Amino acid sequence: KGAVSLMICKIANELINFKLLNHSILLNSLKKYEVSNHEYNFSMIVNEVENIDIYGQLTKRTKFYDIFSYNDKTIQYQKNDKTGVYYASIIYDMKETIINILKDDVNVMANQEYLLTQYVFPWFIMKKHQAIWMHGSSICYNNQAILFSAASGVGKSTHTRLWKQYVPGVEYINDDKNIIIFENNEMTLYGNPWSGKHQIDNNIKAPLAAIVFLHQSKDNEISKISKKEAFFKILKQVIQPFDKESSNEWNNMTDELLKIPTYELGCNISSEAVMLVKNILEDFNNENK
Repeated sequence: KGAVSLMICKIANELINFKLLNHSILLNSLKKYEVSNHEYNFSMIVNEVENIDIYGQLTKRTKFYDIFSYNDKTIQYQKNDKTGVYYASIIYDMKETIINILKDDVNVMANQEYLLTQYVFPWFIMKKHQAIWMHGSSICYNNQAILFSAASGVGKSTHTRLWKQYVPGVEYINDDKNIIIFENNEMTLYGNPWSGKHQIDNNIKAPLAAIVFLHQSKDNEISKISKKEAFFKILKQVIQPFDKESSNEWNNMTDELLKIPTYELGCNISSEAVMLVKNILEDFNNENK
């Protein structure tokens, strides 16, 4: 019920068939990834349902969802974190993943759809590629990606907006969830339509040149941090797989991510904060040519 054949999109080089709810809020973000192809290698289907059927064996329990195993399939039951009542299910499959959402208020369902599809694509892309997902706001500058990361509310989006304001040629890649794929012996950051409350993203890719962790500070200062420091900061911002099969690949990707130059930036809201990072990264690139 309630789902329509919407479009085929190319995201991180994968052709995906989307069937979403009529009142989807994902539509505008998906349009920039739409292609005319009639072939695809993965379907993401969303249905309105009257009941959530529960079956399988519980393998993992979290605050927001439970994972079940049934006939070699992984099923995720999304739940109200206060009542524990299931309101949606995701039946994962590498050809056709189905999301069932309990029929509710139109706006509520649209938000749930956006949230639940955010679970599906990381699962799929990490199955298909050497890939990892990291929370942050990313930009492309001089054909290289810079990923700014921090806890929510620190000012990642504010900082990348300053880059757009003060540095010519800067493009947004993604303002929330970043796909990083190891390909051609380098880490490549891809744009994708799951880009947070501001829905800022572009259908571009660039090699990841640096990761910058932010904290608020009266004065602007930046320092390169060790791999040990970077590991603990990265661990808080990456999406971990919930199946054992992907764990080894995820660990390998974390190792590759630790090879990327990583910095700690204390900053205020100013052009000086932007220029400080810009100059440091340009100096680093010049030294390593």
